[in-house]
Amino acid sequence: IASSAIYRVRLIEINKRALVTDALTGIYNRRFFDEMLGKQIALAKRDKEPLSLLIADLDHFKKVNDTYGHIAGDTILQKIAETLRTDIRSSDILARYGGEEFVIIMPSTGLTGALEKADGIRRHIELLDFNNNVAAGQSLKMTLSIGVASLPEHGIEPVTVLLSAADSALYKAKRGGRNRVESP
Repeated sequence: IASSAIYRVRLIEINKRALVTDALTGIYNRRFFDEMLGKQIALAKRDKEPLSLLIADLDHFKKVNDTYGHIAGDTILQKIAETLRTDIRSSDILARYGGEEFVIIMPSTGLTGALEKADGIRRHIELLDFNNNVAAGQSLKMTLSIGVASLPEHGIEPVTVLLSAADSALYKAKRGGRNRVESP
């Protein structure tokens, strides 16, 4: 009976984790991000603390999938997620936002600090070499475009205001030539 109960508890824990994590990358998923952003904004407002949001998009990722296949693309996404996880603080919240988009909620971080962190992340990804993971014998590099928005500078209510500001900054980075960090 005890063995069966332990097994059920483990299954419940596995199911809970599956509800909030992305199956491919192991980081938080969009659903969890959406919940946490609202909560983190509320905490920041209550404590009168800054909060920043980064939206990062892999540049020309479709070309990688078209050239090397989706398994190679998945490998790259896993490596990028792993790198992002090691580049942020334990208090930051990293999630997969969409296909090749990632978001990072940075509590207690103002715009200047977030821009510096984002540029460090961008440079780290730019230096990664995916030759052994994806294309043996070929040089394969990836770059990121990152949009950064912070509160209170770019809006507080509703949650979508901060998200829209970060998204617009991301598109500004894309229009500006990619492999760059921008704010609204």
